[in-house]
Amino acid sequence: MRLHALLLCASLGAFAPSIAAAQANPQVVLAQIREHILYARYDEAVAEAHALLEREDLDAAQRNEGLEVLATAHLANRDMDQANPILRRLYARDPRHRVADADASPMVQGAFQRARENAPAQIDVRLSHEPPVLDRRESPRIEVSVAEGDDAVEEIHLHYRTGEAPRFARLVLTVEGGVGHGRIPLVGPTNQAQQIEYFITAHAPSGYQLAGVGSEGRPLELTAPAGPVGGTGDPDPLGEGPGDGEVEEGGSLWWVGLLVGIVVVGGALGAYFALRPQAPEGSLGQVGLELRH
Repeated sequence: MRLHALLLCASLGAFAPSIAAAQANPQVVLAQIREHILYARYDEAVAEAHALLEREDLDAAQRNEGLEVLATAHLANRDMDQANPILRRLYARDPRHRVADADASPMVQGAFQRARENAPAQIDVRLSHEPPVLDRRESPRIEVSVAEGDDAVEEIHLHYRTGEAPRFARLVLTVEGGVGHGRIPLVGPTNQAQQIEYFITAHAPSGYQLAGVGSEGRPLELTAPAGPVGGTGDPDPLGEGPGDGEVEEGGSLWWVGLLVGIVVVGGALGAYFALRPQAPEGSLGQVGLELRH
C-alpha cells in the first residue's frame, strides 16, 4: 500500500510542471473560469478572474475577456454593484465589445447590451510617431509606439497610398518591444521622386478605432527622392536599385546559353541515331505485317 502511495505521489509530481504550465496559459485560465461559472462556483470564478487581471502578460483581447468573465460571474451571482464597475471599465476600453459566450443567459446578455449602449467615456489612448526623414530612395520605415493606453490596443494599422493611387492600402504593423513598425513599398520608376500619403490607427480587439495619427482626409506626407540618374527606370518596390549594369547584362545574355544548350543536345541525339548499329535480320528475313480491316 505504501509503495502504491509513493508511486502515485511520484506520478503527480511528474505531471505537476505540465499542469502549472497549462494554468499559466491565459486561455486555459479563462476556460477554467467559465467552467466555474457554468457550475455556479462564482466565488472561485471571481477570485481566479482577479488573479488573471493582475498579470502583465495579457494582450488586449485576453484582458477584455478577463473583464467579461469577471462581470459575468458577478451578474450570475446577482451582484450588480460589483458587476457595473467592471462593465464600465470594459466598455471604456472597447465600446464595441461583444460577449464571447454565445450561451450566456438572457439576463447576462441584457446587462452587457445596456452597458454597450450606455458606454462610458473612452480611455485615453495616444500614439507617438515621428515621420521618417528620407535622404535617399528607399522604402520608408514607419515606427509608432502607444504612449498611453497600450494594454487596450490590439492592433496598429498603417494606411498608405503612393503616386496617383485612388485608395489607401492597409498594413498591420508588427509590434516588437512596444513599437509597431512596417515599411511602405515604393512604386514607379526609380529615377523619379515618389509622393507618399499615410496615416496610422490603433484598434481595440473589436476593431474599434481608439486613436490615430493623421487621417484619410488629412494624411501625413512623405517624398522618397529619385534614385541615381541613368538607372534602369524600372519599378523598384523596395527602393534598392540594381548594381551597375549587372542585372541588364545578365538579362541580355540568358538566351545565348539557351541556344548553345539546344545545339549541343541536338548534335548529340543526331550522332546517336547516325552511329547506332542496325538491328540484325533473322534467318527468315524481314517480314512485313499488314493490318487487315
